[in-house]
Amino acid sequence: MKLRREIREVETKWGAVKVKFSEGAGVHTVTPEYDDCRRISLERGVPLKTVMEDVRAAASSSRPGLEAHDDHAAKHSHHH
Repeated sequence: MKLRREIREVETKWGAVKVKFSEGAGVHTVTPEYDDCRRISLERGVPLKTVMEDVRAAASSSRPGLEAHDDHAAKHSHHH
């Protein structure tokens, strides 16, 4: 089965970042563009991991085709 892939810019607190969305076989992945995150990390003096986590969270809340689930996710968020 083929995955549907889409690359979009997502607005984050760090600015616009390219993110790759993949979807298929019941699996949804959100992958921030490494080069964009690394640039922000170096420019802002923020750990790369922090930037990538923030971008992934912003992108997950704007995942294409899944807006109907955003309210559900917000009501049932899990804190670690």
